Amino acid sequence: MTNSINTGTSYFGSRILRHVKADMRKLKYQGFNFVIHTFSEYDYTYHRGNIADIVDVTHESGLKVYLDPWGVGNVFGGEPFSDFVTEHFQDSCQLLDNGQRVHLACPNAPEFQRFMQDWLTVAITTDADGILWDEPHFHSPSHLKGQSGRWGCRCEHCQKIFMTKNAKPLSQIEDDQVRAFKIESLVAFLESLSVRSSAAGLQNILFLTADQPAETVYRDWQHYTKIRSLDVISTGPYWMWAGLPLESVRDYALILKRIATENSKDHLFWIQCCKIKAERNA
Repeated sequence: MTNSINTGTSYFGSRILRHVKADMRKLKYQGFNFVIHTFSEYDYTYHRGNIADIVDVTHESGLKVYLDPWGVGNVFGGEPFSDFVTEHFQDSCQLLDNGQRVHLACPNAPEFQRFMQDWLTVAITTDADGILWDEPHFHSPSHLKGQSGRWGCRCEHCQKIFMTKNAKPLSQIEDDQVRAFKIESLVAFLESLSVRSSAAGLQNILFLTADQPAETVYRDWQHYTKIRSLDVISTGPYWMWAGLPLESVRDYALILKRIATENSKDHLFWIQCCKIKAERNA
């Protein structure tokens, strides 16, 4: 994605190859350069060969392909249900500050880390061009099924790591040290995956959620650019969906470009094309 403007779109829902092939040809005709294909836990379990075929027909249409761990563990963005959190609810899911365990895998849980490495192994075999690490997150009120006023994670894995690093217990209050720990945990989690995908020749794109004030983005997102195997940093404020002013799109775009430029990364900006009201759709 270096030295030129590329245009891409996400594509999900269809696993019927003849329809995918027709759609990919149409996207190429319309001027797109790349496609994000979702690769959910359902696909991982039942459609591995199908996903590889979809990657092939997309390449045949002249498009680059990036796979997205869509909704995997509910840690990555997306609406699919997660079998992992059902099977590993007690040993690998996040614990909120009020003691409630929720259906989100914890990035610090060893079992989930192993599962993601297995997911990546399959993704690499498809011959995709890269991975879009989509909205990796701890529990947040702004994400799907997030609980207002609550934060996570305080599971046994997080508490053990925090104690080892800081020689004191993990606070029940989400203070600055806790917020920094959560970012550090996500950076370590993503680095363990992106280093391996990069070694296999895949490009790594990180999509960060635009769910915090634009003025704090520059400070917080700098940490992710320290991942040497990260090639592209991206975001996309769902301004109309979130009820934000249109100007916020510009603000996030300018900050993203600044962060990428200062850290020698490419940048990718997503434009909201869903939940658009009819009177605004031109």
